[in-house]
Amino acid sequence: MTYQDLTKPILISRVDTARNMARFYEIEVGYDLFCNPVLIRRWGRIGTNGQMKIDVAASLNEAEEAGRSLLARKLGRGYLVR
Repeated sequence: MTYQDLTKPILISRVDTARNMARFYEIEVGYDLFCNPVLIRRWGRIGTNGQMKIDVAASLNEAEEAGRSLLARKLGRGYLVR
């Protein structure tokens, strides 16, 4: 499964009731207030606001590639697209 457009948030989750695990991860590529391309990540337990991290990239392509790579790693760890 590939995602070409990361300008819209992609929400993935991983739920395992046996391990009391209910996590979400959100990935989006956009721009900050100074028009710098950024990779926006938000994660945490489902039902909470979670944490957020914004990474500034040199170009929009670099931010998108980092987002695709992160998405592939998370899908490999058992997260599913919501």
